[in-house]
Amino acid sequence: MKIILGILIALVVFSTNAFTYETGVQQNPLQVQYFYMISSSVYVQFNPGSMPGCFSGRGGVLDRDQPQFKELYSEVMAMRYMGGKMGTVYYSFNPDRNPNRAEWPDCVIAGFDFQGP
Repeated sequence: MKIILGILIALVVFSTNAFTYETGVQQNPLQVQYFYMISSSVYVQFNPGSMPGCFSGRGGVLDRDQPQFKELYSEVMAMRYMGGKMGTVYYSFNPDRNPNRAEWPDCVIAGFDFQGP
């Protein structure tokens, strides 16, 4: 099971996307604080400091146009239900991002790296 999960995470994180992924700060546990459904995406906010450079240092979007949207959304819902899990968030900056001001759609969540059982 751990091997399959590792392969799935690798596929999600290293998909054929042109973005360069940032690695968030490891949290123990990484928890979903809030999530909001928006027309074409879901905004997700994690622990403070989990996504440096993003909105409030902890939030980004899951875009429904992402090929791995269903898998990522399932992971977010599982984290919310379980109360969190030790791990980090992989994310990319939106190419239209204003570097002087972090807005909630500026970061796109690309995957997670969970540690431990």
